[in-house]
Amino acid sequence: MEIYTQQKQLRIVDICDSDINYLTLKTLSGPNPVIMVQLASVFILIAAPTIAGVNALNRAKSRLAGKVYCSAIGSFANFLMSAKVESFSKFFSGNMSFFDCLEGSFLRIPMGPESLETPSIRNGMHQGLLLPKCSVRNLIENIEKFSLKYETTPIFPISKYRAPICTSANISGDARGPIVELRTAKNFALQTNIPLIIENHEMDKDSLSFPILSFERNKISIERGGNGISKILNNLPSSISIEMVF
Repeated sequence: MEIYTQQKQLRIVDICDSDINYLTLKTLSGPNPVIMVQLASVFILIAAPTIAGVNALNRAKSRLAGKVYCSAIGSFANFLMSAKVESFSKFFSGNMSFFDCLEGSFLRIPMGPESLETPSIRNGMHQGLLLPKCSVRNLIENIEKFSLKYETTPIFPISKYRAPICTSANISGDARGPIVELRTAKNFALQTNIPLIIENHEMDKDSLSFPILSFERNKISIERGGNGISKILNNLPSSISIEMVF
C-alpha cells in the first residue's frame, strides 16, 4: 500500500512481503534512514547504526536531551562478542542455549569503559532488544549483515557490532507511551516523513512484555519485570546472583 499526501509518500508492507529486504535496505540507505515496524501490540522505529540514522530518529521523535538508543539484536553471538570480555561469567560464555530463554527481553551489557558515551552507549553500557525468532528478527539480521559495510561507526566505536538502532515510535517523552494502532502509526509516519511501515501479525500480543536485565559478571540485575522472568530464573545456576531493582 502506498499513501500520498501533500507530496509525502508512505509505503506500508507486510513483513512477509517478498520485497521486504529490498525495501528495507533501500530505505535505510536513503536520505532518511528510518523505518517503523510493528512488534506485537506496539510500533518501534529502526534506523541504520550511523550518525544519519541517529539524526533521523532524533527528527522523528523530537528527541529529548540525555536519551540514548538501544539496538535491535540480529546476531546474538555478535552482541555477546561486543561486550567486555570480563562482563560474563564462564557459565554464560559456555552455555549459549541459556540465552534462548532471554528472547523477548532488553539486555544491558558493558560495551566499553564507564567514560564511553555515544548515542547508544551511556557510562559504557549498551542495551539491546532480543526478539524471539521470527520474521522481524530475520529482517534485523539482514540489516545487521548489510551494515557491516560500515567499517567504523561512532555509534559502536570500539567493536564491530553493527545491529540497527531502535526506539519506541512516538514523540520523546509522550505520556501516552508508544504507538499501538496502525492508524496512529500512519499519521505519525506522515507527520515525521518516515517512508516505510512494516506490518507484522506473527507475534502474539500477549507474548512480549520486554523485561530489562543487566549483566555484570556473575550478577544479573532485573530492572523491569515481565513475562518470562520465572523461566529465566529457573534456568540460572546457583553461582549467579540475582538483584531485583524495579
